[in-house]
Amino acid sequence: MDSSQASNAGAAIGSLLGGALLCYFLFILVLIVGTVFVYYKIVQRTGYNGWMALLMFIPIVNLGLLLYLAFSDWPVQLENRALRAQLGYSAEGSLPMAPGGYYAPPAGYAPPAGYAPPAAPYVGAPSVPQPPQPPVQPPVPPAQP
Repeated sequence: MDSSQASNAGAAIGSLLGGALLCYFLFILVLIVGTVFVYYKIVQRTGYNGWMALLMFIPIVNLGLLLYLAFSDWPVQLENRALRAQLGYSAEGSLPMAPGGYYAPPAGYAPPAGYAPPAAPYVGAPSVPQPPQPPVQPPVPPAQP
């Protein structure tokens, strides 16, 4: 093997390793960007700033952030509780029932013009008349020979 063939083989191996290294770094970059995106969406849905997700890449801080998110009241939960309290929901999350069998509106609520509360107690879904069914014929016994 002469020196030109050796240098060509070395160049081929070098370019192959360079391409593999480039593919590896691109793969790692895609993983990092995907991880940041997933953490960003999770933190954003809790009601905090989504960029808090970058703290997940700092050792020890990431464990603290997970514990904080797991055991603290999220801003979204606090807002839901406040809105439910305004609507008159109980602590269990249900509205009180009115005597007629429907949910009572919160105190001070006036129905829109043209709508009035039900006149009779409402219980269950309104019945829909069923179409008449043809009479069922009893089975005919087989003839005996």
